[in-house]
Amino acid sequence: VHALLRVIWSGKWAVVTPFSLLQALWKYLPERFRAYQQQDAQEFLSCLLDRIHTELGNSVIDTTFQGRLLSEVICSACGYRSKRMDPFLDLSIDIPIISLAKPSKKRKGKAKAKKGEEEEEEQEGEEKGEEDEKKTKKTTKKGKGKGKAKAKGKAKSKKGKGKAKKEEEEEEEEEKEDEDEKEEDKKGKEKEAEEAPPIPVCSLQDCLDGFVTPEILNGEIWYCEKCKCKRDASKKMSLAVLPPVLCIVLKRFFWTATARAKIDTRVTLPFVLDIKPYLATSDGLDMANSVSFSNIGIPTQYDLRSVVMHHRTGVDRGHYTAFAYNENHKTWVHYNDSRVSQVDVEDVNLEVPAGVYIMFYQQREFSFDEGDSEMGDFTPLLPSLLGNSSSSSSSSNNNNNNNS
Repeated sequence: VHALLRVIWSGKWAVVTPFSLLQALWKYLPERFRAYQQQDAQEFLSCLLDRIHTELGNSVIDTTFQGRLLSEVICSACGYRSKRMDPFLDLSIDIPIISLAKPSKKRKGKAKAKKGEEEEEEQEGEEKGEEDEKKTKKTTKKGKGKGKAKAKGKAKSKKGKGKAKKEEEEEEEEEKEDEDEKEEDKKGKEKEAEEAPPIPVCSLQDCLDGFVTPEILNGEIWYCEKCKCKRDASKKMSLAVLPPVLCIVLKRFFWTATARAKIDTRVTLPFVLDIKPYLATSDGLDMANSVSFSNIGIPTQYDLRSVVMHHRTGVDRGHYTAFAYNENHKTWVHYNDSRVSQVDVEDVNLEVPAGVYIMFYQQREFSFDEGDSEMGDFTPLLPSLLGNSSSSSSSSNNNNNNNS
């Protein structure tokens, strides 16, 4: 990764192939990544960050991506609160289930009537075509009868003209058939669009709202330390410590009785995300055994910087692409295998909701060049990897030698 980043940020090459990184994965993580098998992007990201953290031997990954979640369980009988802090590198959230109204009978009736009208028009067109064909045959016969009475020279000349005319008619007929096929395809697509079930749409804020909504624990499955017995309770999650780079993963895949499936809900993303509504309250942060932390003075607005997308509906097959914001040129870039293209914001808005899987938000007033004094002493990611390579290289080499 160190060598790859140095090459990418050197500016000497227009195209970089990360084959050395792929070989390293095969060598050091053969149980997770074998050959050219399909892999999950979130699993790869988690494994890669964990490996980098282990090999560098410092907190560069933690100080960039790590935040803390506050888990709070409240007893429904006595009101006792049990609190626990958990670190996270990525925030995995559910996509809410959205029920869509079925097409009304009135709408179906209109569609049926429209279909009937189209069939009648097609039938009238066919009848008219048959009549035109009969008239054409009669005209042709009359023309042949008159042609016999004329001179041989004129007949020969007419034969040539007739052949040319026939070729023109055949070309026109072929063009007409092509137009008819296109029209049929268009009608077929429109019909499929009408009959296909509508795809639900939600926003990232809807997903986050569901994440912090209290969950009811019924059936007396939670043990209350104050009541000294199992009680019903409510569990709530909230963000206690914000990371400089917030990685959010949508739970698009789930298990059915027989296999994994994918949720195709379209999820719209804000380019500026305010995380304040999802922060832990002052009551929740008042913990007797907590480490010192506080969100006071910390920027709560995040800018969208990168999106990883999964295409197609299958789980075992599919295709990943990505959008990333280029800070230097103030533009969005689309990455699709070896094809890299600059795109407009409108393109990101149009394409992202259908397949968004992983997104990266960067905290405002946080820079990879220098940390903000109000935010504490953060170790920037890129300068540590791209700056003085002596210490990190020696550490990496030692670890590699030990692994080998």
